[in-house]
Order: sequence, then structure tokens, then C-alpha cells
Amino acid sequence: MLTRRAAFVLFGTVVLAWGCNWPVTKILVATVPPLWITALRCWIAFAALVAILGATGRLCLPPRGDAPVILGVSLLHRVAFSTLTAAGLAHLPAGKAIVLGYTTPPWVAMSARTSP
Repeated sequence: MLTRRAAFVLFGTVVLAWGCNWPVTKILVATVPPLWITALRCWIAFAALVAILGATGRLCLPPRGDAPVILGVSLLHRVAFSTLTAAGLAHLPAGKAIVLGYTTPPWVAMSARTSP
């Protein structure tokens, strides 16, 4: 169980890392193609997760039945969203891209045509 202080430190770390992610991607997209930025981010995340889970003894392979879900989420969310976000950051300021990126789902849901 985390102490209250440790929870706040972890929360602050996540907020800081997530907040810095967009401006750093904006800087990177000036010299690196969006798909390579996504590949780099995914490999860094993979290495970090393997290291953390290995160190805590929680590293294991998911069941085979979960493969379609893992593949779908990986391709649609991690690869497609990250690549399109990086491509968009080449044309927009980071602040505007954040708002557009994270408010798109509600706008799509509200503007979707429902069948009668």
C-alpha cells in the first residue's frame, strides 16, 4: 500500500511526464517522421515496462485469447493515435493539439448520426 506522500509524488510525476510529452513530441516532429516518433515511444515504454515488471516479479505473458484485444488496442490507440498526433503537431501548437486530441471522442459521439 502506498503512503499518501508516495501517492502524491507518483501522481505529480505522471502529470509532469504527460504534460511534457506533447511539447517534446512537437520538438521531435521537426526532425523525425511521426511514425518513427511513435516507434521510439513504444520501444521506450516496452523496455520500461519489462524492466519494472521484471524487477517486481510480475512479468508474464498474457493469455493467447487476449491477443486480438491487445493487437487492436495497440494498433488503434498506441500506433494510430500517437502517429496522427505527432503528424498533427507538425502543423499545430502543442496546446491546441492537446485540446483537439482529447476532446475528439466526445465531439464525434455528439455529432454521430443515430439511426431512427
